[in-house]
Amino acid sequence: MVKDMGRAVLLGDVEAPYHPVQAVEQDINAILAPSFSVETIVEYGAALEGQPSLNADVIISYTDRWTEKLTEEQADGLLAYVSKGGGLVSLHCGISLAIHERLLPLFGAKFTGHPPFQPLKFTPVVEASKAEGGIASEDADRFAALLAAIEPFELDEEPYRYEFADAPNGDREVLLQYEHEGASYPAVWIQTYGQGRIINVMPGHTADSLRHPAVRRLLLAATAWAARS
Repeated sequence: MVKDMGRAVLLGDVEAPYHPVQAVEQDINAILAPSFSVETIVEYGAALEGQPSLNADVIISYTDRWTEKLTEEQADGLLAYVSKGGGLVSLHCGISLAIHERLLPLFGAKFTGHPPFQPLKFTPVVEASKAEGGIASEDADRFAALLAAIEPFELDEEPYRYEFADAPNGDREVLLQYEHEGASYPAVWIQTYGQGRIINVMPGHTADSLRHPAVRRLLLAATAWAARS
């Protein structure tokens, strides 16, 4: 029996200061094509306000709005979507939406800055063969598939720094980290919000980042995990 494709909605900005969605849209579509159809929405404020019309298994946030918060109605829509079981992938700049204080717990952290774009070394934190408990206990097979897609790699990227907030359900888990100047920093983490799943994926500054084989495998697996696909 052929499995139906999932539906992903990509939120992004065309007039963006650093990360225009059109620069990565084609690559995201190509990465997810085996499992998801992808619709890009740039007028996403209205879509979030009427969030039942999204009818998506997962939202991928590639928004680039570091100073302009969502409205209360738009924040309500995103929170309701995830709380009721929707998946959320925060890809690179997508965590910019966490400048809204009510969305900070949803994303799990806020962006605090980054050193210059440079070569970085990424390493897994949790080994697939040793994962136990936590979110893994809810759905061991999907969690194992996600961990199996996370591997060591090197990539020129922006070394994003984050400040964590309390995890609403107390189940945050860092799965990938990067090294910079002798210290390790989180690059991928998962958590839940209500009935929904959230995963933050730091790599994704440019289309070149999304063309790295390890990042491609990671993003597809991250989207499938968030969507429960």
